Amino acid sequence: MGAARSRHSAEAPVVGSVRRAELALERCYVNIDRHLRASGAPVRIMDLFARLRQRGDFSVPITHPSDWGLPAEGCPGQVIWSSSEMAFGFLYKVQALASSLGRDWNAALPSNGWQIVHFFGFDNSFNHALLYPALYAEVFPHWTPRIRYHVNEFYLLDGKKFSTSRGHAVWGKEVLSPKTVDVVRLHLGLTRPEGERTNFTLDALRRTGKEIFQGIWLNWLDALHREIKQDFGGHVPDAGDWSPADRAFFARVEMYRAAMERAYSDDGFSVRRAAAQACDFVRDCVIYRQAQDYA
Repeated sequence: MGAARSRHSAEAPVVGSVRRAELALERCYVNIDRHLRASGAPVRIMDLFARLRQRGDFSVPITHPSDWGLPAEGCPGQVIWSSSEMAFGFLYKVQALASSLGRDWNAALPSNGWQIVHFFGFDNSFNHALLYPALYAEVFPHWTPRIRYHVNEFYLLDGKKFSTSRGHAVWGKEVLSPKTVDVVRLHLGLTRPEGERTNFTLDALRRTGKEIFQGIWLNWLDALHREIKQDFGGHVPDAGDWSPADRAFFARVEMYRAAMERAYSDDGFSVRRAAAQACDFVRDCVIYRQAQDYA
């Protein structure tokens, strides 16, 4: 850094050196590669790993001078870097979960039967998908961790990165209320940055609420509720004999159910696809209902 200065003092920073514990990550590349392929890591993470390997030797400090954190054994005046500490924090969370379920899982003896699922933004990919597997291989050489990685790209606001420090953000209290929470959830699902950056605008959120949620979903449900209440005393009537059109529609409902199940599964996880399926399902219901009005 050139002309570095502190915000806490007018004194010039002290330049010096310190010995820190490091992990030579290049020694772990084979284990990382094996792990990512077995985990079915997204292409975006595989590309990050390929670019890392091109750098050749690459050491990651895992301790640093501080009095805040877990003391680093053998390194006086230093603590364990929080990012490397977090890798093992996950295992202790698994152990804590086990105690509430009456299981005997042990963080110090991780099992090959565990399935861990990580959700994170792409800017955390190095830690989650490259550093943590390397640390696990160093500490638990006989453990083969099974980890799934679900990654978000950056979600922009009006075409620019969210920044709370610059006030470029949307605060929850501005858009969230008991009446709007479902609209916000639907819109975020439809625009989730999966595999690409996407953009949030308040105008687009309002359109989702007006044109999709109110204009289609609630109008359909309100009309259906009124009909059941007025014509059938508030009880859903028996469908009677099904026509070929009814059976065809039921088959479409089953297709949507299977697609939603897939969108929320570990292998095919996609909130954006689930939200789109929900919208398509409701539109099909509206079309089917309109066709049945003649009866």
